[in-house]
Amino acid sequence: MNGFLLSFYTAQNRTYQGQMISEWLLSVAKQMNLRGATVLAGMEGVDHQGLFHSASFLSWPIDPYKFSLR
Repeated sequence: MNGFLLSFYTAQNRTYQGQMISEWLLSVAKQMNLRGATVLAGMEGVDHQGLFHSASFLSWPIDPYKFSLR
């Protein structure tokens, strides 16, 4: 099998050019005719500074997202 899988993480509240980052990435994936794109909401994780984060009602706008592009 040949191909690639690009995964990266960001916060739910991130925007790019006034558009939610998840919507923007999915539209770019479609424009590039990628085989697939997946957005997953993270429940818990550790950030680049080693700080622990978990999803809760109070932290909703900064919950982590994982993007996988194929």
